[in-house]
Amino acid sequence: MQEIFNIKFRHQIGTTCSLRFLKHPFSGLSAEFNGFVELGPFADEAHGGIREAVAACVNRKVGIDIPIAFRIIKKADSTTEEQIRRDFYSAFSYAYDFADFFVLDFSDKSMGAVLDPLFIRSIVDPILDARLSYDDYRPIVVRLCTGIHPQDLNTMLDYFLMNNVDAVELSDTEQIKAVLEFSGGRLPIIANTSSSDKNEVVRLLKCGASLVNVDIKNTQWSRIRLLFKTFKLRHSKHA
Repeated sequence: MQEIFNIKFRHQIGTTCSLRFLKHPFSGLSAEFNGFVELGPFADEAHGGIREAVAACVNRKVGIDIPIAFRIIKKADSTTEEQIRRDFYSAFSYAYDFADFFVLDFSDKSMGAVLDPLFIRSIVDPILDARLSYDDYRPIVVRLCTGIHPQDLNTMLDYFLMNNVDAVELSDTEQIKAVLEFSGGRLPIIANTSSSDKNEVVRLLKCGASLVNVDIKNTQWSRIRLLFKTFKLRHSKHA
């Protein structure tokens, strides 16, 4: 077991998937080796998917006993800052008691102002404040897009470190290195990739990622199973 932002992971490799993929016939096999699961994306509390995911977590129909994250995005038709803020906040509040941690996803460049640190802060601030009202602590991860100006990235990282954002999720190797250097290792990093190649996963870990999140929609279950098994066995040998 490895502890990252106060959650224990059996190893560092997990998946991003929809609830539909988690119900796949092979999901039980992959869950045997999976390090964590990131469900979603979900947009606001009225989103059918988030309600189904919450019900699955309540009833434990997902059949796994590993950390589960809910990834939250804005609704497709939300365009104003107030609408987007409401989307994130309502989904977070609705699912708080059922997820182990949350990923606030700002990686979609169609959001326009996503590259603005003040915009990010306006969405994240109310969620961080709301977390204080709950008895149980749920880590919050912020997923960022590529192409952020280095100065803006540093501004965001400074805010994250000062306000107890628990980790960042990134898909760009240079950003991973920049976050590691700026934070001095104080801010855990989840690397996001669509590749299930073992060498690519190892490369991301060597770059400084604490966890690697593989998007399974573009890969085969057999390769994912092999990847999980490899890292589970490797972790067991070094335990």
